Amino acid sequence: MNIRALQLAAVLSVALASTSMASLVGVTYTAGGSASGETSLGITSGTYTSPTNVAFCAYTAAFDDACVSSGLYGSVAFADTDSTDGTITFNFTGSSSPTGDGSGGFTIELGNFATTDGSIVTGVSYASGNLADGSFNTVSFDGTTATFTGTSDAGVYDAVGGQSVVFDVTLQPASAPEPASIALFGSGLIGLAFAARKRLKA
Repeated sequence: MNIRALQLAAVLSVALASTSMASLVGVTYTAGGSASGETSLGITSGTYTSPTNVAFCAYTAAFDDACVSSGLYGSVAFADTDSTDGTITFNFTGSSSPTGDGSGGFTIELGNFATTDGSIVTGVSYASGNLADGSFNTVSFDGTTATFTGTSDAGVYDAVGGQSVVFDVTLQPASAPEPASIALFGSGLIGLAFAARKRLKA
């Protein structure tokens, strides 16, 4: 038995247990959206693979020029936090004109998440940030699709200078040994290595 190799395997197994990350980066997903009231939404529905992510624009049909030069522009970014957590960040800029009666809203739908390692998205919740005027801090998740909702402030959406809204994502790792199990296995290997060395010295 190669004791040095056994010790190295034990150390690596513990290290991997403590450094594994979620797999939102590189995720493939479907995107779409809708608008209500006097708000209109420009978005190309379809399937995307991060980092090539969906972008969109919310605007007032009666006053703005369909996002040619005005409107609330948004984009999406994914990040990993640890083995079971990640984030979805919406980055906004620009603003829309007030609507005639102050009504309107829009939704962005992201769903059918296929992560790079088979992890399953189990929850999406609001974390931090918002628009300067209007709101984009509401999300619901039905197990497949996360629906993010934007509402206007007297008909205005404002993110001039840039605003970011962050949502937390929880994931269930793919069917593989859990970090605690791997750490336990590593501890066992270390114990075997020391026992073997003790026998050799005896």
